[in-house]
Amino acid sequence: VFAGIFTVEAATDVIMSADLAASEVADGLALLVNKSLISADLTGTVANYRLLDTTRAYALEKLIESGEYDQQARRHAEYHLKICEHAREKSTEQNTPDWVIAYGGLLDDARAALRWAFSAGGDAALGVRLTISAVPLWLNMSLMEECRKSVSRALETGQIGDRQRMELLTALGVALYSIG
Repeated sequence: VFAGIFTVEAATDVIMSADLAASEVADGLALLVNKSLISADLTGTVANYRLLDTTRAYALEKLIESGEYDQQARRHAEYHLKICEHAREKSTEQNTPDWVIAYGGLLDDARAALRWAFSAGGDAALGVRLTISAVPLWLNMSLMEECRKSVSRALETGQIGDRQRMELLTALGVALYSIG
C-alpha cells in the first residue's frame, strides 16, 4: 500500500499485528532489500525504504487476491492522516523550504490514501479529514490545481461537519486565488 518512501515505523504501524514485533518488520525489510525487492536509503538518521515498481505491483495484486487490501489501505490512510496532521501543525512553525524537505515525501502516500478513501470500498469521512490535513502539502509545494481538485472532491461528500466545511472552503479559496 505504500506509494512513496516509508520507514520501519510506518510499516509496523500499518501492519499492526499483535503477533509481529517491530524487529520482525525490520528484519523482513532487510531481507527484501538483500533480495533487491525494496530499495533502502540508509544515509539519514532514519532508514527510508521504497518499493520497486514491479514489487509494488506484485504485492498489491497479492494483497487484493487475499481480500486484505481494504483493511491494509485503511491502516495506511489512518497512519498518513496522523503523519499529515503532525505535518500540518509544523507548517506554521517552520519556513516553507525546511518544511518541504521534512514532509514533502508524504505526497505520494497521501495521494494513494485519498484514492482509497474516496473509492467504493473506502471511507469518505476519513478522506475528508485526510484532505484537510494534506492541504499544507499542496500549498507549500505550489500544487494549487491538485489542492483545488482534492478539496472539491472532499466538499462533494455528504459527511462534512461545519468546521470541516469551513477549512475546506478556506483551502479552496487560497488555491483558486493562487491559480488565477
